[in-house]
Amino acid sequence: MVGMLIMGIARAENVTLLLILESVSGYLLLGLCLSIMVALFVLFDPYSFNFQNLSNNITPNINQTSNYIYYTIVSLTSTGYGDFLPLTPAAKSLSNLISISGQLYIAIIIAMIVGKYLNKR
Repeated sequence: MVGMLIMGIARAENVTLLLILESVSGYLLLGLCLSIMVALFVLFDPYSFNFQNLSNNITPNINQTSNYIYYTIVSLTSTGYGDFLPLTPAAKSLSNLISISGQLYIAIIIAMIVGKYLNKR
């Protein structure tokens, strides 16, 4: 789905509000897809990240899901607060993928939008 949004942005001729909203939607969808990958890593190896150390005992399932999304979005934007950490080599590789994907998405999409805007101008 993210690839389809990127292709739609690449094929667009004009910069419109819809194009910008598609770009934002693609970024958020990329974050959700990568958070599912983080959840799968934790499912197969519960100690691949340090989510257990900071879990809330009142609502553990909701807290863990929000932790996956939070960690992924913080990594995707390269903010990296450091409250959650990858512990295994595979989790570190996934974290690298998340960070690089976020930066490449921003760079490519902004370059396409600015190019389209300047081309029409």
